[in-house]
Amino acid sequence: MPKWYAPQQYQQLGFPVEVNYRNVMSREELDIGESVRQHYERQDAMIRHFLDYTQTAGGNVLVVAHAASVDTCTRLLLGKPPRSDQDFIKLVRQVPYCGVAICECDQGHWEVKDTGHLTMTHHYNKSNNVASLLLD
Repeated sequence: MPKWYAPQQYQQLGFPVEVNYRNVMSREELDIGESVRQHYERQDAMIRHFLDYTQTAGGNVLVVAHAASVDTCTRLLLGKPPRSDQDFIKLVRQVPYCGVAICECDQGHWEVKDTGHLTMTHHYNKSNNVASLLLD
């Protein structure tokens, strides 16, 4: 597990941080040996927490993450089961370097929308429409 600075340490380095901020999940709750299913469930719990927390302000949430997080943060919202270990590994190999997806809820039904933005890639990453990756 990486060592993280305490908020006060960031503040001492000149970063404008809120030192009284409390994480939704503590570092002790993170399990570096979690299964793919547990990873999907953890990501889903975080997204639902953020959506609930922002509901009074419209429920809009911007998530900036890496790798296959665009799938792990939306798949259970879409009513789909977590991917199998093998399918998850295949997906990770197809994820663009910088993919963008929009997930919208209309009367309790979540769906992924095409953003119309091009993805950024490097080396062997594929340039795919991120929304199409999430539909299978």
